[in-house]
Amino acid sequence: MEFWDEVYKKLSSAASYTAKETEKYTELAKIKFNLMREKSRLEDAYKNMGELYYNQMKTSDTDEKKISLAYDRIEKSMIEIERLDLMLDAINDTKICSECGARLDKAMEFCHKCGAKQECCTEEKVDEE
Repeated sequence: MEFWDEVYKKLSSAASYTAKETEKYTELAKIKFNLMREKSRLEDAYKNMGELYYNQMKTSDTDEKKISLAYDRIEKSMIEIERLDLMLDAINDTKICSECGARLDKAMEFCHKCGAKQECCTEEKVDEE
């Protein structure tokens, strides 16, 4: 009976681990999809702003309301992209390089892409004192 209890415990543990990992990867997929969609919206908003600016220069006629709405859309998208990036970092246990924007493991003291020293590691050492 003890043998089967051990088998059951191991199977339960494996199933639990698999369920947690599946949930993690499902959440990652959702965030990545939303990030891709928001980046597309940002690109469209930039395009719209460019068209508005071009028409303004061409006709010397400004529509401040349309320009303001386009600006607000750009700002909203940038904030959402930053929020989604932070969610990805939390799930992946990563951070963004403050100099070049590369994604790094949280434990890295220097960026693998640009070599910049990372502030998080410096802050952790200060907190320990």
